[in-house]
Amino acid sequence: MNDLSWTCPHCREHSFVPTATDDRIIVCESCEFIFAKQEPQTDESTWRQQAQLFDHDGKSFPYVRSDRYRVIRSVASGAQGRILLAHHCHLDQICVLKILEVEKEWKELATARLQAEARAGAMVNHHNVARVLDCDSVEGTWYFAMEYVPGENLRKIIHATGKMCWPQVVELATQIADGLAAIHAVGLIHRDIKPSNIMLRSDGVPKIMDLGLVKMDSRPGDMTLTHDGQVLGTPYYMPPEQFEGNKEVTPRADIYSLGATMFHLLSGRPPHKGAGVVELANRHKHDPVIWPDEVSRTVPSWLRHVVEVCLAKRPDHRFASAEALCDALRSGVDVTNLLPYRDDQNPPQGIVVMALHNLSRHSEDEWIGEAVAEYISSRLMEVEGLHIVDRHSLQKVLTQQADGRAITNDEEEIAATARMLGARILIVGSFQRSSDQIRITLRSVNQEQHPQNRITANVSGSVEELFTLEDQLAGAIIDAIGHDQSTIKSDRGRGTRNLEAHEKFIRGRRAFSDGDYQQAIKLASQALEHDPEYLTAISLIGASFARVGDYDRAQEYHEREEIVARRNNDDRGLAEALGNLGVMYYFKGEYSLAYDFLEQARDLCSQLGQFPDTAKYEGNLGFVLMRLERNKEAETAFSHAIEIHKKYGDLVSLAWPYNGMGGVLLAQQRYAEASEYYRRALGLANEIGDRVNIGVSHMNLGRCACLLNDYAEAEACFDEALEALNGTDFWNGLTLVYEHMADMYLQEGNTDSAIDCINKRLELAQKHNNERMEAEAWEQKAKAYELAGDKEMALGALKQSLEVSQKPAPHESLHRHLAQIAKKHPSSS
Repeated sequence: MNDLSWTCPHCREHSFVPTATDDRIIVCESCEFIFAKQEPQTDESTWRQQAQLFDHDGKSFPYVRSDRYRVIRSVASGAQGRILLAHHCHLDQICVLKILEVEKEWKELATARLQAEARAGAMVNHHNVARVLDCDSVEGTWYFAMEYVPGENLRKIIHATGKMCWPQVVELATQIADGLAAIHAVGLIHRDIKPSNIMLRSDGVPKIMDLGLVKMDSRPGDMTLTHDGQVLGTPYYMPPEQFEGNKEVTPRADIYSLGATMFHLLSGRPPHKGAGVVELANRHKHDPVIWPDEVSRTVPSWLRHVVEVCLAKRPDHRFASAEALCDALRSGVDVTNLLPYRDDQNPPQGIVVMALHNLSRHSEDEWIGEAVAEYISSRLMEVEGLHIVDRHSLQKVLTQQADGRAITNDEEEIAATARMLGARILIVGSFQRSSDQIRITLRSVNQEQHPQNRITANVSGSVEELFTLEDQLAGAIIDAIGHDQSTIKSDRGRGTRNLEAHEKFIRGRRAFSDGDYQQAIKLASQALEHDPEYLTAISLIGASFARVGDYDRAQEYHEREEIVARRNNDDRGLAEALGNLGVMYYFKGEYSLAYDFLEQARDLCSQLGQFPDTAKYEGNLGFVLMRLERNKEAETAFSHAIEIHKKYGDLVSLAWPYNGMGGVLLAQQRYAEASEYYRRALGLANEIGDRVNIGVSHMNLGRCACLLNDYAEAEACFDEALEALNGTDFWNGLTLVYEHMADMYLQEGNTDSAIDCINKRLELAQKHNNERMEAEAWEQKAKAYELAGDKEMALGALKQSLEVSQKPAPHESLHRHLAQIAKKHPSSS
């Protein structure tokens, strides 16, 4: 039955189909949008006459002021009172009256709640939130009047139609989020967003109704009116924290509820079901969101990801605000490409010193600009509580962001990127060399461009005086940021006073950053010929050998680094040496030994007040603890790392502990929480173009999908991971991708594809002399052959695994390692 008088508010077509269960709800045949059928048009005199006929003397409703309202009809009644449709005589418009009628013992609390709802409604003036018009009492019975919204609530609409098309869900959710933003802007939290509390007008505009559970957002004059431990809301749409009556509820609770509502509109059911409140609470707290197959095929992934972010278990993993949710819905951009929320309470406070620009343009002098930045950064590290951002990390991010294009020279753009690493102040400068004379100028680029916040320094002298000039520059910056130099060590610590050694090291450090590890080894070795105690040069050689997979030589140099640091009482150098050894042993698969070293490095950094380095080693310990299957300890380590990085505003460094935390949760079968962390890591990695973490995050999301038996999604994620990691030097990551792909194929029974992946895994492990990974790969291959029914090949692969795994490790414990050092170098003990 088509009515040509009806025009679809969305596509302007005239063709519609009434739903089978309710002919007042219609579906446009062209765009598939759903609407409440418009009520028959009547002139104003008609409904005025209806009101007068229904309650001409006011006796039917004694608690309604007859001089102000004329009742048209009763809409609903219940334990809390009545809801009436009425004509507001003074405003000359239809309204809804909510009249309180409760038992005497509950009247005081119910009255307070009704007044709170009325006050809350009056505070919000937004076209997507029902307006409160009036509030009063008659003979001690309170009521309030609110605008009349013609239409149907979304619960009735979904009951009649099953679900909505995704474009309409986007349109409705955007407007509802906009209304929530208005509610939150006045310090309120709705706490009961659900389909039945959202009216859809006949023109397609949604209105948020029922502010009965509204709460002030951590402000004086709490409007909650609940007792400690009391749980209010609708369980199908409540966030996990709202089930705990004593837990603070924030505006992000409403974002969760809107996400649950969106899920229901898209799929035809709430995200979680259960028999009773306790079971529902557990499902909201722990169970992943699983989309029906049909929804996965028809709803775009970006929208599903938006809903999943709304439904994050942890409030801080949801959208930061209703406005942020609006932006995501309007843009249609996958939220994994958006930078995760920065904690505005912990803005960046660090400093980064960039390599100085060479004004003389002689390429052989480039090392000077690097050398000055290296030394100043090293001196600033001695300032207690100051976060020094590694310029090489910043340069890496700038290179990733450029993605093959020329790296930006715009200082404001560089400063904005530096803030992502926790740097509030960017130090830039230049030098000019003429014969044996050099002039150096430094200045700061601050986010706040007030003259009093700027740092400037100028020095000049001969090149042979470079160390003295560097001391003067570092001192000027330390004075400018308000620190007492007398409390800071004045020696060069891990550096050198040999200018030739200094030059060779700086050139080697540049080669390392460019990925030329052999050249880095060569130049750093030449630096040691001039100064055998040059600790940073020793460290550079060890790191370079580790990068090319020569772990024996890497171990040799990192042990030498440790000896020199101990001999010189250089605790900062010792911490780095121990950390380097720990990371190296991790990559070799010697996890117990890796734990010993990393634990010492972390504790030493904590004692020294070097908290960003503490966070780095906490994260590394988390990965080691995962390998040792000490998951609860790993979760604690990753939590500490994340907390510290956030405190210093270092978003870039969060990607690794986010991925690590996801792994810990995955091992505990907490798939939903794991996915949240993986998506946040992917968002960070996409923002800065970090191919390694992009690949790792996609790999981990693939693991989640595989464990939920969504093999199509898993394979797509693994393909993304391989594309990102191929061409990088992170071979360990590639090995893991092949391992998880092989597991997926084995689950599917595709043994041929599984063996292909295992062979690639073996090739990488053997190439890089990782015996632990090789043994695990042979064991996985044995399982594949067994599944294929080839028992002989399975036995052969298992023998290979045992043979490789039984090779003796170079050290069985830290104590044995230290004893060996003491025997070789008695003077170091």
